[in-house]
Parts: sequence; C-alpha cells; structure tokens
Amino acid sequence: MDLALVSRIFRRVLDVILYRTVVLDSTETLQLFHRTIQLKRPTFFADHVLRIVVTDYNVASHRYLNDIIAACSGLRSLVIPSYKWSQIFLTESPPLDKSLQSITLRSFDPSNITNQRSSRLPAMGFSNLTHLRICEPADVWCSPTTIVEAFGPLPHLSHLQFARRANANQGNDERFALSISSLLATRSSLKMLVVGIFPAAFPTSNDAPVQESEIWHLMRELCCSDRRLILAPGRYEEWKDGWNEICAVRSRWRPIDY
Repeated sequence: MDLALVSRIFRRVLDVILYRTVVLDSTETLQLFHRTIQLKRPTFFADHVLRIVVTDYNVASHRYLNDIIAACSGLRSLVIPSYKWSQIFLTESPPLDKSLQSITLRSFDPSNITNQRSSRLPAMGFSNLTHLRICEPADVWCSPTTIVEAFGPLPHLSHLQFARRANANQGNDERFALSISSLLATRSSLKMLVVGIFPAAFPTSNDAPVQESEIWHLMRELCCSDRRLILAPGRYEEWKDGWNEICAVRSRWRPIDY
C-alpha cells in the first residue's frame, strides 16, 4: 500500500481518537484550541468532537468558547463551570440542534438567562438532552424547577443533579424540597435525581455535619417516598475530578458516560 495512503488512513484514525473528547484546562489551552478550529475545514470539528470539558474559564475567554461550541456542532456532552449563552445559540437553527445529550455545569447563575429575549432557551438544540447536572450551589438562589425550565421542555430528560448548601436559608430549603418533589411528580421519564448537600463555602470548626442540617432531613423524607432520589454530601470542585487523567474511550460513536 502506498505510504502516503497509509499515512492518510492513520491520520484519520488518530483524529477520531484525539478529538473525541477535548479537555480545556486553562485559558491558554482554550485560546490554542480556538486557533486550531480556524485552521481546519469547517466540518472537521462537527464530525469529530463529541465532548468538550472546560475546567478553567473566565469572562475574557467567552468569545473563544462561543466560537468553539459553534464549530463543534456534533457535540454530545458539554462540561463547563458556567456559561452565558451567546445570541448565536438563540436562533431557529442553533449549532447544537438535536446533538447535545448532556450538560454539566459547576453552578447555575440566574443571570445566564436574564436580559435575553425570553426567560427560556428552547431553541438551543436541547430537545434530545437526557442528562443535566448542576454540581455546586450558586451564590444566588434559583429553584430546581426554574433551572430546568430555562432549558426548555426537555422531553427526554432522564438524569438530573442539583446542589444545595446546608444551613443557608430555611425558607429556601423548603422551596427547594417542594421543587424537587414537583420534578419527581411531573417527570415520569426521570430515572434518577441526585441532590448534593454542601457545607458552607468557608466552614468553621463549629459547623455541624451536613447530615444534621434541615435540608438533609427534608431530602431524606423525599428519598423514603421515591427511590429515584439519591442524596449525598457534596464536595466542592468534585465536578473536575478525573478529566486530567483521560485516556482511551470505548467507542467512536458514544463517549463514556460519567
């Protein structure tokens, strides 16, 4: 076989492996990958990139990230600290239409959906989303039902994750529990709903364990009535675990679930 042909075949196989999961762990790597998407044919990243993981992100990198996500229109999984969706995703033909199946956010900021044309984002290619994870509590209160509604109807949603800080606000603890109960009651397709209870952001030696908090007891009562609900102590930065040690994956067509 001609050496040039062998080289082309090998390169195609290597591209499938290298670009399936893209981990951007610094502003520098994000900017370098942004430069890379300018150098290849427009369909390359749509065909190859199935998962993007961003573990370090700041406002200055927002434009680069918008371009990257738009170029990777075949994306199935997105892991990111937080994100204010660009207007490019609020169109009738959004870049991720029908491809995106999983979104993991460190936290959900209500400002992500304010000052947009609508309080919902139904035209962003979320119709096939099955997994939505909000891994840590935000500084601003937002109910779980409001978070889900912000992403649109989500008819195929099967896995949810939320976070709540212990001993934060009793009134919001009760609203959180009611919201979780409502999601369990109204979403029959839901297979699992995980709630992580977190300690204070700056704990002291006098803080009681999260298992003794009011919100933990409220969630425990719900667990007894619905086996789909899973309760666990939360750990800050856990959502980043494992991405730096990524090696092989099992399939070209379906990235490993996590």
